[in-house]
Amino acid sequence: MIRVQGLPQHVGWALTQRRVSPNDLHPAEQAVLRSSAGEKRRCDFYRGRWAAHQALAKLGLDVDVIGQGPRGEPSWPVGVAGSITHGADLAFAVVSEQEWTDGIGIDIERLRPSPELDAHVPRPEETAWLDRLDPHSRERELVALFSAKESIFKAFYPRVRRSFGFDAACLVRTPNGYTARFAKEVDEEYPTDRSFDVCSELHDDVVVSWLILPKGPTSPSTSHIPGNVAEPVDQATAAARTRADFIASAG
Repeated sequence: MIRVQGLPQHVGWALTQRRVSPNDLHPAEQAVLRSSAGEKRRCDFYRGRWAAHQALAKLGLDVDVIGQGPRGEPSWPVGVAGSITHGADLAFAVVSEQEWTDGIGIDIERLRPSPELDAHVPRPEETAWLDRLDPHSRERELVALFSAKESIFKAFYPRVRRSFGFDAACLVRTPNGYTARFAKEVDEEYPTDRSFDVCSELHDDVVVSWLILPKGPTSPSTSHIPGNVAEPVDQATAAARTRADFIASAG
């Protein structure tokens, strides 16, 4: 099992490969899924909700039902921020009381050749540093960049309630992930001169990304980072999935 490092102490989190039965969830959570949902979607949803309950329990929060928002996103209890992701037969959930954070976004992806992402994820300046890597490293870093940008969308969508694309922000690689900055107007509290950090861990065949926004205003950075971000979507259908599809998959 992957061991995620570096999450702050104020969060609760859970990462699981457990196969979860619908009977492990509240009937109201079971009812969220459409009757047409396929087996994989059901397994992912059940596993993700189970992980979210485990994460909440680590904060001492006993929540019967994690609902669903109008576009399929998780609906957290009042006073709680959180995010759920599933991929590579894993589910990952991170939650925090809102007194500690202004938003959370997480993502997990299997590291594999994904050439379809090249046309949709990196900005030109990101392509430039990707192209300096050897082919194997480039494949892994392209998926890691995609994952980081998914985390950005998940953290900011609940704040701004509108979609934005992969080109909305620029990411620069750091030892622990990325320094990011919006390159167009997305969130008035995060103008283009304010940076934020996205953490990223590459394991053997999986990348885990997370963004935990600090609480309250901070001083904008004055250093310049050229460029922009990506629109979260499933790897295999990056060119085709709609934003509504993506948000629903986060549940």
